[in-house]
Amino acid sequence: MLIVWKGNAPLLILFALLGAVVGVLVSGQVDPDRKYLVSATAAGALIGTWIYMFWLGKSKTYAVQDPNTGRVTHEKRGHSIYFIPVFVWAVFLSFICGTLIFAELKSGSFFTGGVPLEELAETAAKSTGSEAFKAADSLLTTPADEDFHGDGRDAKRLARDFAKRMQAFRKMAVEEKGVIKSTSPDADFLTYCRVTADRKLVFITRVPGLRKFTDEAKTVMGKAGWNIASEIAHTLNPRPEAIAVGIRGITLYSEVLEGPPGGQPKRHEKSSDALHDYFTAVTEERKPEPIAKQEPETTPMEKEMLEWTSSDGRTLEAVFVRFTTADGSEAEFRREDGKVYNIPLSRFDEGTQATLRGMFRDGESNDRTSAN
Repeated sequence: MLIVWKGNAPLLILFALLGAVVGVLVSGQVDPDRKYLVSATAAGALIGTWIYMFWLGKSKTYAVQDPNTGRVTHEKRGHSIYFIPVFVWAVFLSFICGTLIFAELKSGSFFTGGVPLEELAETAAKSTGSEAFKAADSLLTTPADEDFHGDGRDAKRLARDFAKRMQAFRKMAVEEKGVIKSTSPDADFLTYCRVTADRKLVFITRVPGLRKFTDEAKTVMGKAGWNIASEIAHTLNPRPEAIAVGIRGITLYSEVLEGPPGGQPKRHEKSSDALHDYFTAVTEERKPEPIAKQEPETTPMEKEMLEWTSSDGRTLEAVFVRFTTADGSEAEFRREDGKVYNIPLSRFDEGTQATLRGMFRDGESNDRTSAN
């Protein structure tokens, strides 16, 4: 094939190819599943193209002296391929690369098989093992019409419950404790839930702005996810024997926690491999169902406002809402102004602790008649 060029224009192709190769190599390091291979390749080519343009692709002006007249003229010399300036080629390549990146990010797995979101959802629900996990994980890549996914209607409802409670905890941590320094506290948690025939429950959730979290904040969110998942597991019949929670950002996992509900979880940092074992077969006949519909939330005035005394003698006038941990070591309270607090029982005085522990043992967390 005959290529007509002027100047150093062929270097534009070389720089774009080198950039694409670098993009592939970087993708292999930060995205082992290669979900964004095309985007990484296109981004590398795009960067390589403009490195060439700013470094070597500029036209230069030369002074030329006529040997007969001695007159000096200035001649501008550029670079072209097929008589088209390299700048036009660079803009064209940028458009192509940008289109590829947008298409893949928009559809999640646009070029990794071209699978629509509907097919991903079906694959996640009906397949098992790593295939099911990858499909479920891909559903959380890009916000779509639905933010909550699962292997069935009940699983989707559990995913929504988990996500909303995680969102509320994150917002509280931002506004009340100042632990998490991030933006968009009202952003939705994209979440997938799976309940299996062998009594396993798994939640995968994408935490908005996770990359901006401090290490302490990531640990806090992981513990919150574990406690919420344990509490949900205790409402199911039959009760799951094992649960897993995956905490991830846009592309990478912060940690995975697994173990028996309410127990001490085993932590896997920056790896999602442990989740594959939780994507076992699902059968409608044995799928766990909630014991009963959850009681709708009530306003502070629908329950009695009481004073709760802390270990240092201070009092909190608030409504007891519920226990937030499976072992009853932390409870949720709502003040009259609507502010919600999750407080460990250890922060109350002995009398208040005894009252709360009695409520937990007697199962009075939703219908309380007395308090300290």
